[in-house]
Amino acid sequence: MLALWKRRPASPEWISGDIAAANALLVRREFDTEIVDQLLEERIAWRTVSGDTKQMGMVHFQRLDDAHTRVELVMDVEPTGAAEKAASAVGMIDRRVNGDIRRFKELIEQRGGESGSWRGRVSPD
Repeated sequence: MLALWKRRPASPEWISGDIAAANALLVRREFDTEIVDQLLEERIAWRTVSGDTKQMGMVHFQRLDDAHTRVELVMDVEPTGAAEKAASAVGMIDRRVNGDIRRFKELIEQRGGESGSWRGRVSPD
């Protein structure tokens, strides 16, 4: 699952996220991120390094059994501009992220698992 999560910018079948939310508000935000921590099959953490928005986050995958995994997403997003601040205040951003997580779950269940990728370790600075 971690491998598929890392490919999220190239996975339009499940993510609507930041760009779609911004477009819905007639605002487009672009930013670059870097992975700051990654542990094989368990978690990945990132932060923005440039662009129009500041955010950091971590997704944690906890294997419960052969058929179940708990996915926990923690994000800290600093809304910029009136439109994003208003969207955040009414819960629009939270709903969008929850929808992305639901679509990610559906994608994993349809595929029957992840597709594979690099599985090394990235350590925090």
